[in-house]
Amino acid sequence: MLAAPLFLQDEQFSSTLSLVNASNLTTYATVTLRSLSGQTILQKKAPLPGSSPIQISVQQLLQEADSPETRGSILVEQSPDLNGLAVLAQLSITYNGSHASYIDEELAMPDPSMGSSVLRGVARAGRESTLIAVSSLSQTPQEVRVDCLSHHANPISNTLELAPNSTVMTEACSQDHSNPQSLIAPGRPANSGDPESLGVQLVSNAGPGQFAAFGITQRRGASESIFGAVPFTDPKLTASPSTVFAGLPVGAADLLGQGSYKPYVALANFSLRPTHVTVRFSRTSGLSGSTIASDTPVGDINLPPQRTQILPLADLQGDSGMRNSFVVTSDAAPGDIGVSMASKAPGSEGEVELLGKDAQQPENGGAHPWSVAHGNDSTVLIFNHTQQEQRVVATILNGKALWQKLIKLSPLETIALSMNELIKNQVRDDRQRVLPADLVEGEIIWTMSDPQTVTGRLLVSNRIAAMARNFSCSPFPTLCGASMNNSSGTVNVGDSIGFSVNYSTCLGYNVGDCSGPSTSGGSANFSWSGSGSAFTLQTSCSREPSCSVTGSNPGTGTLTAQVSYYNCIYYPQAQVTVAPTVSFTGGNNYIFEGSDPTVTGFNQEQVQGNPSQGTFSWSATTTSVNHPNIFFNGSSSPYSTSSDVVTVTGDAPSSSLLDTTLTVGYSANNQSAQTPATRTITIRLFKFLQQAGNIQVIPINNSNPPQYGYTSYVYYNVYTNPGGQLLQPGYRNISVYETVSQPNSNFPVTEVTGTGGTDDNSEVVDTLSIYGSSPLPSNFSATADQWLGVGGFIVRHNTLSWSQSGPSITNLGPTS
Repeated sequence: MLAAPLFLQDEQFSSTLSLVNASNLTTYATVTLRSLSGQTILQKKAPLPGSSPIQISVQQLLQEADSPETRGSILVEQSPDLNGLAVLAQLSITYNGSHASYIDEELAMPDPSMGSSVLRGVARAGRESTLIAVSSLSQTPQEVRVDCLSHHANPISNTLELAPNSTVMTEACSQDHSNPQSLIAPGRPANSGDPESLGVQLVSNAGPGQFAAFGITQRRGASESIFGAVPFTDPKLTASPSTVFAGLPVGAADLLGQGSYKPYVALANFSLRPTHVTVRFSRTSGLSGSTIASDTPVGDINLPPQRTQILPLADLQGDSGMRNSFVVTSDAAPGDIGVSMASKAPGSEGEVELLGKDAQQPENGGAHPWSVAHGNDSTVLIFNHTQQEQRVVATILNGKALWQKLIKLSPLETIALSMNELIKNQVRDDRQRVLPADLVEGEIIWTMSDPQTVTGRLLVSNRIAAMARNFSCSPFPTLCGASMNNSSGTVNVGDSIGFSVNYSTCLGYNVGDCSGPSTSGGSANFSWSGSGSAFTLQTSCSREPSCSVTGSNPGTGTLTAQVSYYNCIYYPQAQVTVAPTVSFTGGNNYIFEGSDPTVTGFNQEQVQGNPSQGTFSWSATTTSVNHPNIFFNGSSSPYSTSSDVVTVTGDAPSSSLLDTTLTVGYSANNQSAQTPATRTITIRLFKFLQQAGNIQVIPINNSNPPQYGYTSYVYYNVYTNPGGQLLQPGYRNISVYETVSQPNSNFPVTEVTGTGGTDDNSEVVDTLSIYGSSPLPSNFSATADQWLGVGGFIVRHNTLSWSQSGPSITNLGPTS
């Protein structure tokens, strides 16, 4: 339940209730108007479209009820169908004098389970010029003690009686608890001159969460009264001793018109011991992408127990875009120091007041109604009050998400995001979307990975009307779940594979809730870890919603992402399998047919596995019409070879180039390579010889023993099929076979032949010597048949013819 302890609706004041549905569900809220006596004036259901704001005039509600009441309280209860806190509300009170005053009343959220029976507020005014409205949320009577702290005097206390559901409106610490007839009646005291400060503490005997309070201050301006707000908070729900004020005018303020604004701080020490208070000022300057954030101590004060103090902050140089933020910190316990802050332009009627936010409060997610209608400006001011870069996701909605952008804030940076500029300049978001040019109102949500690092507010201003309204009430955005985009993945050793996290955001009711109605936008913290030694995480994974891992060793491991927002934590996981790899590192894309040992040594193929020490499995397939049998290290199919180097042989040649495929699988650490190594080869057959160059003839002329004739050298290139491919240089000592018949000669001669093996150029060198015991006659002639073989295959048949000067060769084939 949300409570506004005070509405004002008469000739001088008007009130408007703003409701925001932060969920994306269409729902409703029950709005109850109560009189000061606690009677129900009107109760009605207000429809709330998903992700949209609405405004309800209190005057309209009173007219519907035909009620003459002008003061009372308001209760707002969201639909019970919603499981979490999705509806936020604020009451905007306007003083309609010649110089308007704008009073912002965030609806209270009393917490009977976690709160206390104490509320505290700080007024920037004296005792007589501060009115407080204390509203009962109980069905039984209660007594509320009112303690007033001032700068010089000891605390003053009195007690007021609070009937069930009623509201008492009274001067702070006055013995007269009667409802004042008019807030601006003639002779009514108004604070004047230098600002004063007043601490107000309310203590109920009814237990936690049984009442709410709000105050109004009256200050005398140059021509008439000026009014301000006094919000009350429960000290037990305060988490830190630091209060953050995001985006306050300091010096010139473009959004607020003329004047040089000077901020000041009102302090109240509700504790029984002295405390030390410091004020730090963070100013952001420069354009987007090149901003500079400064951090300066501007206030330091020792505050006695149960005393108040005004601390002026003069002569500060601020940013005209209101990128000026403050952090007020004390050494007291959280909630013991009340802080209020405002900024006033000397000579002007009004001042800009700002509700401070606990630096550690989790309820910090935006969900505010913005408007650029009627000349209004709507500006989101977000302050990173940490020393680390923070990320904020800003989402603008009007029934659905229209625009969303990730914004990075440098340490201590304040950003100003103007709705007017986004629409006018058609600024694109992270998905290249722009806001409709005719859009005039909607809702904005901002979320961050840690709600205790960034504080924001929405400023709705109007220079002509001298209006500056603040919206900073927030739901508790939380995580509803997280999952990995893929539950498993396989990667090779040395390669990388990426995973990412998907998460959903909802609205919680209490700190610790991790469920509720879903909403748009959202941020989270991310950290990644892995089990085992199969993979390593890349350094880029830190704080990112995606992570790439690199395979280190074959095996499996678990990749875990920790996705957290405040105290909602999820651990989605993915199973990562790392596979070894295998590839060919040695050998050729051909082998030679046959089993001649001088040939098979050139038929070696080599593979490499990563990592080493694994096991290889070899196999072969062929489409050759000659149907060769393929052997690995002499073994035929089924193959059992498991080494990295094998000698591959075939008993028939290929019928076309690259018609045989070698396939090698690999396994290590019980994991197999995803892709085997393959190589297509040709089984080449030594087919024919082709003479290379002229025959060299060397005479033989020996006398002892007598030998007369010559030696001839014939060089042949070796060709293989299929394709008639030349045997490249480098194949030395492949066996060469030669037979020559007995010469048919007209003179007695001796024939000597010799080949051996191929030379360094892979050529066959045929050496033929023929000689007699006396010189060869001039009519010498002789013939013989010659057969040459390479690697066990006949590749040439010649007819050799000799004369006195040398041999001649007739090729009888084969020639292709």
